[in-house]
Amino acid sequence: MNEPIGPGVTDRATSPVGPAAGHHGGGRDATFTVTIRTLAGHSTHERVHAADTVAALTTRAVSYFVARHELTVGDYALTVARLGTTANLDPTGTLAEVGVRAGDVLVLINRAPQVDG
Repeated sequence: MNEPIGPGVTDRATSPVGPAAGHHGGGRDATFTVTIRTLAGHSTHERVHAADTVAALTTRAVSYFVARHELTVGDYALTVARLGTTANLDPTGTLAEVGVRAGDVLVLINRAPQVDG
């Protein structure tokens, strides 16, 4: 069960974050913290497992922001700000597989086409 450990931070860890967490040497059970942001600038910190899928983290993040009325319901993808690209992370990949590291800022991008009207 997720236990809040601060504003917008969810503790999913069963052990403290180790020095290798988020550096691909921590194994599939490594835990680390990432920041998730919306394009409107709202953010939350989430403690995650390296083995969490991108899809599961995206769903959790969208649910968090929708519940706080900071995001509308929709189809979202995550990107990694550090990479300087808007390429969506593979939703079927684990955080370790797609290269997410401790301290990364992940940005929620609406996947629906934007229509001027």
